[in-house]
Amino acid sequence: MDREPVSAVVLANGRGAIHRGGAPDPGALARWRALFELPCHGPVHGTDPAVPSFAELITIAFIAAFRRHGVALDVVHRMHDDLRSALTDEYPFMLLAFKTRAPLVLDHQGIDNLSDLGIVVRHGHYGWTEPILAEFEQFDYDHDLALRWYPRGRDSSIVVDARIAFGGPTIKGAGILTHILKQRYVAGEALEETAEDFGISVDQLQEALRFEYDRDTVTPELALHLSPLACSGRS
Repeated sequence: MDREPVSAVVLANGRGAIHRGGAPDPGALARWRALFELPCHGPVHGTDPAVPSFAELITIAFIAAFRRHGVALDVVHRMHDDLRSALTDEYPFMLLAFKTRAPLVLDHQGIDNLSDLGIVVRHGHYGWTEPILAEFEQFDYDHDLALRWYPRGRDSSIVVDARIAFGGPTIKGAGILTHILKQRYVAGEALEETAEDFGISVDQLQEALRFEYDRDTVTPELALHLSPLACSGRS
């Protein structure tokens, strides 16, 4: 099944979105892309060809989720290959069928040790464990594809949508790229002025800045403007 129209969408701030979503450093990211044979579709509108496409981003987000729950990388790799074949799609982790049908599909393929993948049997039916199911709640599906991701959970203002701003991280409901807000902050503009210009709240602006800055790069000046919430990881 050809997913090129979606997979060709490239994140404007791809590496940052992945890192702050809980995935690995750039070196590990490169190894994951090679291991899972995730193709690079090249630059869009002059962006870096090394930045993942949206389809790759969703794949990497799920790899990271399984790793956080203790699933070995080689086990995730085998699952990905099996589902690639069974669901006839280069990006099986992006499909709604991954959420709804994968446990049964993997069982029918005779995969051993399904529990190692976070798959359990409830009332005679195969399904994901509660922690894995919770990971799926970060995604909205449309046309049977994961097209919207809430990398810090649904209570966060940050959303990554394949159909908005070329898949760059934006403020939910406003469509404003978080890195644009960071640029205004770096230029020395007051938070209240920036928030008013873009029609968002100061709290949303602060969250965008926390998303854009890693914990180690937060300056004392920035820390004065941000609430005590952690500057990386999920809210």
